[in-house]
Amino acid sequence: MKPTVLLLGGTREARLFAEQFDDPRFRLIASLAGVTREPLDYPCETRIGGFGGAVQMAAFLRAENVAAVVDATHPFAQKISANAHEATALADARKLTLRRPPWQIESDWRGFETEEILAEALPAGARVFLTSGRGGLDVYAKRTDVDFVLRSIEPVENLPPHIMPILKRPPYSFEDEYAAFNEFKATHLVTKNSGGLRPAKLDAAKALGVQVFSIAMPPAPAGDLVHRVDEALHWLKSL
Repeated sequence: MKPTVLLLGGTREARLFAEQFDDPRFRLIASLAGVTREPLDYPCETRIGGFGGAVQMAAFLRAENVAAVVDATHPFAQKISANAHEATALADARKLTLRRPPWQIESDWRGFETEEILAEALPAGARVFLTSGRGGLDVYAKRTDVDFVLRSIEPVENLPPHIMPILKRPPYSFEDEYAAFNEFKATHLVTKNSGGLRPAKLDAAKALGVQVFSIAMPPAPAGDLVHRVDEALHWLKSL
């Protein structure tokens, strides 16, 4: 069996890596967590769903003759990255983290290490446009003195009355973001500093004077790390 490269995907960078992959020595498999019900197609063999932990992932690596894992997951997907780090050690496979650099913090932003600290810092009566995902909703649900709009790709069930859902799939233009903030009369934007290309929501917030509260990007896992797709492809060719 030809050696395999396992691409842990779900980001723009992962799709670009798959599109530009042209190394005839390897078979490429993309792996998606399955959080999004209708993910965009990858131009390679694709598996959907988790592995069940590091030990099970290591078993998959051995079974599929995986020589290298390229972790191009979302910077906040810490569990899968930790499992990939352990699994590659168990299966004696190489690992590369492809992670876009964080956005440069601007002087009028407020940065926080956790969503818990951020939620506590929101002033009473704020109108918050929430784009940090579904994972930390419990901390915002407790702030009944704050109104939220939660934007997500997939529907979120059992939201409290002070969190209003909006379903929308990217990309989001400056005009889209400007109109959304205006319609909600947003005073704050809550976002994760997931890095990469500067999103339009930051420019729209600046234009409207909406206060940006950002959650800091977690540190990258140990091991080889690159920030660009071309660097990841070069790393692969150097194996």
